Amino acid sequence: MEQLVKLSLIRDNAKLPKKAHSNDSGFDATASEIEVMPDGLIRYKLGFKAEIPEGYEGIIAARSSLTKYPFVVPNGFGLVDEPYRGEWEFRIRPLYVGPNGFGDGSVGKYSLDNLPYNIGERCCQIFFRKREDITFQVVNELSGTARGEGGFGSTKK
Repeated sequence: MEQLVKLSLIRDNAKLPKKAHSNDSGFDATASEIEVMPDGLIRYKLGFKAEIPEGYEGIIAARSSLTKYPFVVPNGFGLVDEPYRGEWEFRIRPLYVGPNGFGDGSVGKYSLDNLPYNIGERCCQIFFRKREDITFQVVNELSGTARGEGGFGSTKK
């Protein structure tokens, strides 16, 4: 069943998120404004607010092209809760500090002219998924599995 997400475009240059192909999972979102914070955080403002349907959540994720540049999404992805009504943003941070440090509109050796994405370009993807309600049950023991408690590097690969 198709869900309706209401969007309010709040900047003159804002664009409606769109899929590159009809069977894509994510919608490409476009940078409407860019702000470089003194600590190097880059905020791509997407130029829209959304009303997420009841029982759903929004996800903001990097485009695969970000892997070509020395930037990362600080928390992996952004999660947008249903009641949020503010402007959506995509945030990235440089992997290292250049010789000029941070501040004054520069990000290390990067300036606003040398970022992975510019205003008007696709900078991230947005997704929507149904939110599941979860209840926790405290137990004395968990069921056994072949993996057991083997964690990081436990498969020797």
